[in-house]
Order: sequence, then C-alpha cells, then structure tokens
Amino acid sequence: MITDVMALQNTELHDCRWFKSFANPQEIKKNVRDNLKIAPLPETELLQASFTASDPESARIVLKAIVDDHIRLEKIANSHTVNDRLVTLKSTQATYDMRRGTLGSDISDLEAQLQSAGYYEAAGEHQDL
Repeated sequence: MITDVMALQNTELHDCRWFKSFANPQEIKKNVRDNLKIAPLPETELLQASFTASDPESARIVLKAIVDDHIRLEKIANSHTVNDRLVTLKSTQATYDMRRGTLGSDISDLEAQLQSAGYYEAAGEHQDL
C-alpha cells in the first residue's frame, strides 16, 4: 500500500508543510516508510491506517492522499478482474449456446429417424398401441 508520494498528482499534498520540508524524494520515501502504519482490523476485511507528521493537518493530507491512491489502484485492479471474468463468461456462454444448438439438431435428427421407423410420433399426433 505504500505509494510513491512524489508521483501523486495531488496539489494539496504538494502544497502541505510536510511535503515541502524535504529536500529530495528519498527523504520523503524514508519518512513515509517510517511514519505510515497499516494494520488489519481483527475479524474484518478492513485496514487501519495512520500517519505521523509534525503537524496534524499535514498528517491528514498525506494519509488521505495515500489512501485515495490505494483505493484508485484497487478499483483499476478490480475492473480488470471483472472484465477478465466477463470475457470468460461470454466465451463459456458462446460455447454452451453452440453445443445447445448442436444437441437440438441431433435431437431433431433422432426424432425424424424414430418417426420414420414408426417408434416416435411428432408432437400433436397420437397413435393408440
């Protein structure tokens, strides 16, 4: 979940006091690694995230930017997964539709053979034995 904070296109983040206090990207990355805490909440699928900075407003801005970016990336990953599943389902449906058509044709052929041999009556016809 650790995001490359430098790459985020977030004006509020780039304008905050915390971001401006660093001389280079390596310092920012180290600070994020040292101060970003993420932990699973027991018996849930949720994560608890916190970020420590010299002022609370900067901490809020940084954490929000990181979490928002993580959510954005998860949505992209999930949309790819959904699209892959949809392609698979459509392919499976086409296969089954083709098979159903083949079976329907086979059944019709067998009915015709049985009918011509006298073992089968077409729908609507009834013959007493």
